Amino acid sequence: MRRRAQLDNVSVARTGEWPTCIPHGRMRITATSEHARNHHGYVYAAANTIDDRPETIWHSEFEPRASLPQSVTLDLGSAVEICGLACQPRLDTPKGMITRYNVYLSDDGWAFDKVASGTWPATTSTKLASWPPRKAQYVRLEAVAGEGKLASIGELDIATTSRGGLSQSSPTTAPR
Repeated sequence: MRRRAQLDNVSVARTGEWPTCIPHGRMRITATSEHARNHHGYVYAAANTIDDRPETIWHSEFEPRASLPQSVTLDLGSAVEICGLACQPRLDTPKGMITRYNVYLSDDGWAFDKVASGTWPATTSTKLASWPPRKAQYVRLEAVAGEGKLASIGELDIATTSRGGLSQSSPTTAPR
């Protein structure tokens, strides 16, 4: 039996400023592994996470399978004060959705400090990670656990502190 619902007098309350994210065009990205060969008409290169197309994805190598943890590292082009990231998972299947993560920041691309860690549900909703504002040029998202023991990302955005930043209900922040 089908039931219908009707909502009347719905309003949306603004809870804060919309975050400002660093343009993908000024970023470069590397990954610990990627499936960069054609697989059923698709290529799962790391560059897909910053191409502004959520239907294209990065995927950790799966032929042969690269074991977790796997990570992507963004070079922001210069040091910027940042406070969070938004990770849009793949939209077609839960395979590779990151369920446990760490975030690291670096000034030089060699020495990284953990600034956040936590768990995300295996859903298509955008995942957030936040930390106290800090200047960095490099951001690394490490997938510690993922659906099918794999890792994938649709899009990755980095929030600056110039307007609003990111918020989540219960951020897990690592000590410095």
